[in-house]
Amino acid sequence: MWVSRGWKGAMGFLSSFSFWLAQAAAAGAIAYFDPNFFGTFFNQIGLTGLGHWINSPAGTIIIGLGIIWFVWLSHIISIKSVGWTSVILMVLMFLGGFFIIYYGLANTPADYAKALQAHGINMNHYVALGKAKAPVASLSDLPKALFIMFFAFVGFTSMSQASGETKNPKRTLAIAFPLAVVIITVYFILYAVGVYHTVPWQYILGQLLSGHSSMINGPALMGYVMPEAIAAFVTLMVAFALFNDLPPIYQTLTRLFYSWGVDEILPKWMGNINDRGVPAVSVTVNTLIVSLFFLLTVWFGWATEISVVSAAALFMYVAVGITSLTFIDHAPHLEKESALKHNILVIFAALIAIFVPSWLFIEGITTSLGEKWYLQSIVQWVIVMAIGGFIYYLAYKKAQQKGKSLEDTMKELPHS
Repeated sequence: MWVSRGWKGAMGFLSSFSFWLAQAAAAGAIAYFDPNFFGTFFNQIGLTGLGHWINSPAGTIIIGLGIIWFVWLSHIISIKSVGWTSVILMVLMFLGGFFIIYYGLANTPADYAKALQAHGINMNHYVALGKAKAPVASLSDLPKALFIMFFAFVGFTSMSQASGETKNPKRTLAIAFPLAVVIITVYFILYAVGVYHTVPWQYILGQLLSGHSSMINGPALMGYVMPEAIAAFVTLMVAFALFNDLPPIYQTLTRLFYSWGVDEILPKWMGNINDRGVPAVSVTVNTLIVSLFFLLTVWFGWATEISVVSAAALFMYVAVGITSLTFIDHAPHLEKESALKHNILVIFAALIAIFVPSWLFIEGITTSLGEKWYLQSIVQWVIVMAIGGFIYYLAYKKAQQKGKSLEDTMKELPHS
């Protein structure tokens, strides 16, 4: 909302619309990943028939759609149910990750080789394959990797969508943002260190080259050095961890649609609130859209959708950087509500926020240019942004017909 006010007119809306695209596509991709972990869990506890069915194409679609609409239900009930769901799933996520970190640091590649041998797998075979096919390390590959890994951090800003429903949001969010970044970054690093302390990266590459991509995840890799019961428990916790990404993402999607309804960029009824204080129409419409993105992920593959997520989110962060420099000039009457001032620290941070995402955005979209045209992230992003531009154009013309100015409407922050 700050960006839509601080970067005039259509560009302000389109930057926010790009971020909405990133969140919607991310939700669809997460719903696609999650059934695999539930299927693996049932295989590990001996219910192989159910596990194989969940991992089948039909099972993935049914379970994935079930997850999406369960999140819809929790939102329709109340915002408190969303909060409690997120807190419980967060605790389960850290609990599952603790076991992966612990067993990763407690074992060595030699221990891993013995564990694989007990399951009839020759680790040296895959390690040799990985070494033989490994590309020469180059710093030029770093931005391409960062472009994809950006997906892991795409949900951080979702906490800001709860600002209107949070007690003392100025203090709470000011603490939550840096605290979340530090905790999750440390968690990610420890998780990676734990896995690679035990599992040689060449083995992972060898498995990927052999077409075993479904086995390249933390629980599947580390399960060989864990007791069977703990391995199954960790798999279930990771499934819940992925699930935990969806409630806050839904908040982003639904609150953006609600705000656009209030601004009358979307139909006014999109901003309707039910008797439980929930924008029920927005929640339902976005759930249908997330279901569509989920089916697109099934069709196109997860790699394409993750590229779209990263491209769309990076564009939004460029907009944040630009807004930090232009906000006071475009919306001087809102300066008192903003902590942003034109000092050297803000200017330096804004320039970084413009340069780094722009660099990753360009590197990421050029990487996908070798794909079929409809699989290229830039093509999918441009198509959706064109739809956003058309939506804004219709709203702009409608406001003119009523003798109003859409740009004047977007000068003020909406207040409940």
